[in-house]
Amino acid sequence: MVKERFDASGRHEQQSGQPALAGSVDVLVSAAVEDRERLVEVSRWWLTEARSRLCGALSEGLRSGLPTAEFAVGRIGAPELGGGNWSVSYTAERFEAVVASLSNGRGDAMAHLNAAADDVSAGDCCSAHIAVTVDPDVRPWVTFSLRLAYRLDDAGMIPVASQDDLVAFVRDFAELTEASFANIASDNSSNQTALETYLPRLQELGLMESPSVVRGYSWVTLVTANAVPRLGGVDGLESSGAFVEVAELQYGAALLRATRFFEEYKDSAVERVFRALAPVLPAGVPRRLSYGGLKQPQLIYKDAADAQD
Repeated sequence: MVKERFDASGRHEQQSGQPALAGSVDVLVSAAVEDRERLVEVSRWWLTEARSRLCGALSEGLRSGLPTAEFAVGRIGAPELGGGNWSVSYTAERFEAVVASLSNGRGDAMAHLNAAADDVSAGDCCSAHIAVTVDPDVRPWVTFSLRLAYRLDDAGMIPVASQDDLVAFVRDFAELTEASFANIASDNSSNQTALETYLPRLQELGLMESPSVVRGYSWVTLVTANAVPRLGGVDGLESSGAFVEVAELQYGAALLRATRFFEEYKDSAVERVFRALAPVLPAGVPRRLSYGGLKQPQLIYKDAADAQD
């Protein structure tokens, strides 16, 4: 175990009387969903289960009338709901209308929950942006994304129980959709992995090639059944030394967890994952550019094509 852990809040010290600190986590999942009825079904699961499984305390605060709690649903690309970019306070009827409208096969559906970090306990989610993106130009590919903020504990960490819940949630959804890619990261942006952003690599290309080319590497990364044999199979991944957990999924993919704690994923851990996954990563050297508003990417500035053993 490393002696010094990365503080997702930016290493600010939490003291009595100061506002509680929050640390953020990103999730990105891509899957081919051919049928529109199936699209509505899995989107409802994503939007509902993320709220109940990952934001239970926040959801309870909303139900009990917590003054700082807010819950909104939104839709882009469904003018029948009242506008091209539609966002309203949550009701069960509005939520169902948002989900059902995805049967038109285009646009974004979103749920956003928020409360002051001081109003939830350590380890609880205090903010969540849950989204589904359907681009008709790259169908049947669909993108599912999360950005979560958790109240940190006194050590400046997201408690491991919350981290385990998030990994289990991603695993269950990957199984449900037979996902072609999934990650849990600190540096996703605009439905792209950090590697796609900094190479750069078109999101459309990343989606279409995701069954065989892994879109990026992160604290948790899903590798498809097509890619696993090129990495030495499950046994090869387990013996690589890059992962503390290699979970083989029912449809042949593998969900890889680099370190026990999200905060430990940095420096040498990132390097180990990069080298282990190099044979299935896109070629190219990421650019060392500063992008305003983006988090510091956890990348190795080498070409994966040159790093293969």
